[in-house]
Amino acid sequence: MSITARLAGIAVVAGLCALAGVTVGSGAAGAYSLGAPCYGYQIGMQSTDDGTGDSIICDSDYTWEEYVGQVPHHDWADNQTDWAQQHGQR
Repeated sequence: MSITARLAGIAVVAGLCALAGVTVGSGAAGAYSLGAPCYGYQIGMQSTDDGTGDSIICDSDYTWEEYVGQVPHHDWADNQTDWAQQHGQR
């Protein structure tokens, strides 16, 4: 699956959260820390660790991890994207 398709799936999750009234954090420095839990709507969000200044990302295991160029994914969003592609939706 292409990165564009994966990001489109993640955008679906973010859109559903917005419809539900869930707000997405700003990703501002100091807002998150390495190893702390994060939520599904934050998958792929990048920030700066408040203690070390390292670049971090909310990854598919729902924790903030050091960002080293990994491509984020979320099983639910990936499945939704696959279904949409198989049924001619884009």
